[in-house]
Parts: sequence; C-alpha cells; structure tokens
Amino acid sequence: MLLLTQAEAKDVEHRYSQKEKEALGLVWACERFHVYLYGVQFELLTDHKPLEASGKLALRGTRIIMPQKLQKQVLDLANDGHQRIVKPTNQRLRAKTWWPDVDKGVENKCKVCHGCQMVRQPDLPEPMKQTEFPVEPWHDLAGDLLGPLPSEEYLFVVADYYSRYFEVVILKSVTSSRIINCLEDMFSSQGIP
Repeated sequence: MLLLTQAEAKDVEHRYSQKEKEALGLVWACERFHVYLYGVQFELLTDHKPLEASGKLALRGTRIIMPQKLQKQVLDLANDGHQRIVKPTNQRLRAKTWWPDVDKGVENKCKVCHGCQMVRQPDLPEPMKQTEFPVEPWHDLAGDLLGPLPSEEYLFVVADYYSRYFEVVILKSVTSSRIINCLEDMFSSQGIP
C-alpha cells in the first residue's frame, strides 16, 4: 500500500536540522496513519541517506519500538540541540520512540556529551555564611589590598567588623614585611584584636 500526505511545519520545527525534519516527517506519518499501521509490521522507506534503514518496524501504542542497532543514532539525533539536561531530551524521545532503559541511555548520553556540558547551567554557589557579630570593637578585623593603582601604588585597608571603622595605608610596594609593619602600627594605636 502506498499513501501520500503532507503536513505544514510548526514555527519551531522550521529551526530543526535537516535530519530532525526528516525524522519528524517519518514519525508524523506513522502517527497520521496509525489506524492502518497499528498491530502490523511495516517498512519505512526514505530517500534521506542518514536516516535510511531497512527493516521492519513495530509500534508500542503510537511510539516506534527502536531496534537496538539504531538506538545510539536516535540518541544522537535527539541530543542534537544539546538541551543541557536530561528531561527535554527524554521527553523528545519518549513522545515518539521506545526501547528498554531509554531513560538511562539519555542520562548517560547527556553526562558524557561535551556540547551538553558546555551549555549546562553552572552549579549553584554555596550559600553565604553569615559571620557572627563581634562582641566588641576591634575584635574581628578584615584586611585587603587594592592595586596597583595608575600611580603604581597600593591601598592596604583594614576594617573593623563591629564599628565599620577602617584604616587605609598607601603602599609603594607590597611585601609581607611591609604588611606586617602596617599591622603593627595599627595595633599599637588601636590595640591588639
């Protein structure tokens, strides 16, 4: 039996790769002629070389049972857009195809796919830990260096967490001995924390 039909592509489908469009056409045809195909084995023929596969196809409901030799190729096609996470790729596959452990195959594919890793959302940063408020002034301090400035100088800033009081020292060079000298001068005037 030879049946002919045509379908108009949806807006999003215009952005599919050629392989995806060809595969979508085959799946659409199976769904469209489901009433004729359900429960019988049939052969799909295509003139698109990357999708060309001869053999009998079986359906599970409205989904094509994918032969083992084509599962890797179908996984690659479903992951073509590098969805970065398992769920969208899984949904695309499960809507049209079926094979045992399809979910596990998608998860493994997304874990090792370089493209998916590149577009993957970064891990959320660890939540910031709030420091306890100091019990008295000049007890907990923070120090930082800024520079070099355009004048080739550095700013050494020491701030008190309790009062928000800060001291700034302008340095021509940054060495550990120079920083220690600055801290000793501050501690001699303000006290040792």
